[in-house]
Amino acid sequence: MSGDEVEEVVAIMMCLKHPDCMRVRPSVGDGGIDLLLRLLDGSYHVFQIKRFTETLKAKQKTQVSKSLARLVAYAKSRNLRVSAWTLVMPLDPTKENFFDWLQGLPAPSDVTPTWRGLNFVDGLAAEYPTVIDYYLHGGRDRVDLAAAELTKLLRLHTTSDAGCHPLEASDAADTLRALANRINAQDPHYRYDLMVTHDSVAPASVDPNRMVVFWQEQFSHSWVTIVVRARFDDAPAVRPVPLSVTITVEPGSELERQLREFHDYGGELVLPGANADITMHLPGGLTPEGGTTEAVRIRSTYTPAPFPSEIEIVVVSPDGTELGSTVAEVTSSTTGVSGRGGRYYGTEANGMFDITLQINRETSEFRFALKSRDLDGLQPQKLRAGAEMLAHLGAPNVLLLRNPHGGQVVAQTPITVPLADSPGLLLDVIEALLVIQRAAGRPIRMPALDHFHIVKPWLDAAHLLRVGELTVRWDCVRCAPEDWLGQAIAEAEGDEVGPLGLLVPLEVEIGGLSIALGDMHYAVPSARVVRRPGEDSDNYVVVPAGDPVATVTLHTSAPAPEQP
Repeated sequence: MSGDEVEEVVAIMMCLKHPDCMRVRPSVGDGGIDLLLRLLDGSYHVFQIKRFTETLKAKQKTQVSKSLARLVAYAKSRNLRVSAWTLVMPLDPTKENFFDWLQGLPAPSDVTPTWRGLNFVDGLAAEYPTVIDYYLHGGRDRVDLAAAELTKLLRLHTTSDAGCHPLEASDAADTLRALANRINAQDPHYRYDLMVTHDSVAPASVDPNRMVVFWQEQFSHSWVTIVVRARFDDAPAVRPVPLSVTITVEPGSELERQLREFHDYGGELVLPGANADITMHLPGGLTPEGGTTEAVRIRSTYTPAPFPSEIEIVVVSPDGTELGSTVAEVTSSTTGVSGRGGRYYGTEANGMFDITLQINRETSEFRFALKSRDLDGLQPQKLRAGAEMLAHLGAPNVLLLRNPHGGQVVAQTPITVPLADSPGLLLDVIEALLVIQRAAGRPIRMPALDHFHIVKPWLDAAHLLRVGELTVRWDCVRCAPEDWLGQAIAEAEGDEVGPLGLLVPLEVEIGGLSIALGDMHYAVPSARVVRRPGEDSDNYVVVPAGDPVATVTLHTSAPAPEQP
């Protein structure tokens, strides 16, 4: 084996032993391969892999010494804490090499260099024979062949000729198990999860951990899904998945505009198959035959923020008056190929809506998109700021992005869409629930907001609690026998009476809970008492005799009964 092959194979076996290793090969000179393993305390164990197989000479010792010196300088410049350093190579040390030379090397503070030699490397080879087979005995060809056999076998079993029974998941169990074991026993870089299902599997439902390829195809009435996962973090760098896409679009078309935005800002681009020519070489022989068929979806890498980055979203009037503001937490982003801009994805701090910001870094111009979230169960008081901002989100107002801590304006853009038909309705509902919550003396959570007729009683009750008086249109009020009408109710049946004063409980139903808020007094100018249809003789209702308008006041003490 060449020196590079030795280092490559040993590094891969070490990565299989420690899948979280980060693999680093110096870009210039002969520095071997470094593996950085992050430990639980935040420090790093560094493995330096060398190709040497014979007793070290002065030149080889110098190479090791220089590698260690580079590590010391790198760790110091990056404030990297190294707690262990191990030299790994297929050569066992002599006593002189280990005690007199290695132990005397200038290592990072509090680090004693160690040596893992031929016995250790032979042990790795015994533990990971697939690596040796793949690199030295033609194993890479057998990996591709095994996957190809899988797809051929599945096509054979799912042929729709007359008399053939469509493949069921249970029919393929033994075949899948045998082929999965065969493939996974041969590929040192990737492992393959195989599934046969009656319905297609959504990529979003699959664990994304180290997923490199999601391959799916329909055979007759069954779907075959193969998920290819890296066995260690650095596997795609060791065994890349080469892919190139040639995109053809008509100048001035909508697709061209989308392509330019994707090029500048990242995000997601969906291309019809006729506009994308793809060449690739997937691991396991899973490269599609015949190129692209229907569509190609290309996504930029979403870079998660190490912690949410806060941005204040402010709506101001054309004269600069602040109308409403809230804070959003940006949790991930994408960057365009051109580097001109990026897209930032986040959520309003209290979970009211999701936001996407498309920012041009060169001009500070930006575009935005909001997507409402389910508010059911959230605290109304935490949603007020976001609702106030949304109530003013429309032309001719202006949207600002501001640093919530320093107050500096980061970017601004005019709002081109007009205000909604009822822009402040959500804010009115939230403020009504807050008034009801204070009056009831109990916590209220946001219920489902399906129709306006659900929230109308909340708005009326809150207005009455705030102002003390309300004019309403009414259709009927139920009278129980113990009401003030008493014995006169039978005599008044069918006749027009008025004015009347009726005492009615003030209750609202919010999220399936009935909340009592006291009583309200209805002042009715004209009414008629009628028996409820289908009810016994003791049940009556009062209905309007003329204009169905009543003045409602909040009842604080029992009013004197008004007689017809």
